[in-house]
Amino acid sequence: MRKITNINFSITNACNRRCADCSYNSPNKPSNHVSWSYIVYAAQFFKGYDINITGGEPTVHPCFCEFVPHLRDLFQCNVLGIETNGYGFTRFPEIFRYFDYIHFSHYLFDEDNYGQLEYLLKKCPDLEKHIIVHVMKKFISRNRIGGGKMCDIGTSKTIAYTDGVIYPCCIGDGFDGAVGVTLSKNWEKELLKIKIPCHKCFLSWN
Repeated sequence: MRKITNINFSITNACNRRCADCSYNSPNKPSNHVSWSYIVYAAQFFKGYDINITGGEPTVHPCFCEFVPHLRDLFQCNVLGIETNGYGFTRFPEIFRYFDYIHFSHYLFDEDNYGQLEYLLKKCPDLEKHIIVHVMKKFISRNRIGGGKMCDIGTSKTIAYTDGVIYPCCIGDGFDGAVGVTLSKNWEKELLKIKIPCHKCFLSWN
């Protein structure tokens, strides 16, 4: 049976980039930021799970630095991570010390993108061991028809929470036809009834 251990928790749909192949489909969503009360309410259902803060680009949230120091205690999580394109590295490098890992999206076609990581490591060299670099090598059209096999960013242990809905896939509602459940004490039982919809996703493999 599938065992859920990780929550991709989106705190904003906004992003500083406009990537046409964004797995979260951020360019086509309203640039909404969640409130602290939204996070507090959701946290009561996710206590004890590993939490990965996502977006959009999470560091563009205007209250990012205010929220982050309280997240570990709020969720009572053993692992707190973040997925980012590095937007915040040059703006508030010290805040990244709160994370157990930093999943950095490196765009090979953008030298400034990697320069942000270099700046972070210059300011906080001890964070190097916490960096996971995901190299964005090529464009994948959102019109592509996937083959149905789980992609390289997916894992059956990870689900997504975005805009008040829990989705069985780590990218949440990043593709058309995504189906999820609302928060309740039985959310995990209800979510496990939904098959991970790789057959509908443009990122899935043949």
